[in-house]
Amino acid sequence: MPTGYWLFEPGNSDGSLVTKPMPLVIFFHGYTAIEPEIFRPWIDHTVQRGAVVIYPYYQNADDNILPEFVDNGETAIRDALTELAKPGNVPVDLNRVGVVGHSVGAVLTADYAAIAEKDGLPVPSVVMPVEPGGCIDCNELPPGWGVPLADFSKIPSSARVYVITGSDDDFVGDAGAKHVWNGLTNVPADQKDYIIVQGDTHGFPLLLADHDFPVAGPLPEKLNTLDWYGTWKLFDLLTDCGFANKGCDQAFGGTEAQTYMGEWSDGTPVKPAVINDNPGE
Repeated sequence: MPTGYWLFEPGNSDGSLVTKPMPLVIFFHGYTAIEPEIFRPWIDHTVQRGAVVIYPYYQNADDNILPEFVDNGETAIRDALTELAKPGNVPVDLNRVGVVGHSVGAVLTADYAAIAEKDGLPVPSVVMPVEPGGCIDCNELPPGWGVPLADFSKIPSSARVYVITGSDDDFVGDAGAKHVWNGLTNVPADQKDYIIVQGDTHGFPLLLADHDFPVAGPLPEKLNTLDWYGTWKLFDLLTDCGFANKGCDQAFGGTEAQTYMGEWSDGTPVKPAVINDNPGE
């Protein structure tokens, strides 16, 4: 049963162990993205900002999308927490926990946030599913296939949540994102946003907000403004608010801090992200 994990821990500039408790981020990969390399620049960015990252892998490369993914992920997280509690690891502050994921991992992100308290796992104050897909009733799969959706009304009212989609994502579409969003009935309106990252073809290379836009590596050319100002910046805003109650006035409600996506080389602004908190069914 695939229940492994990778750990990424911050270090001091002199190479010594960080002894101050750090926030914990759980990062759920997309389908078959078992190796962390394609997300490594984003993971490194998160660690360098001051967090321990658990990257659980919940499947073998040839696994179908199955309900066991949820249990596998939980087992991996429990094992990682056991390891982190041993000497020689960075201590984690379980009052500052974030969960983020892409595609199937975005479904697992939302599921984890809904069931963590019930299952005795660290409860996240930050939740960011990016382009959720591969879930039951999420359109792109045959009926009855996929990861089951939890009761998202169980996500705590204290959570800060972004649900992210890409304007050019024709692989999973937005059905999964809408399922998650419409289930967030316990999270206050001023603590959640539904965000559409837009593609832009003004210049070259094209900026496509497709299903792969959150992928940041391993090749340097994979990095672009949709990483720096899209997924990375948005998660930074969310964790600053959720972990430190810092910048919350800029983190929600369609502010420029959220929507700004940088500029082309000729100074033309890249199409801003769209905040649409009534995306429909």
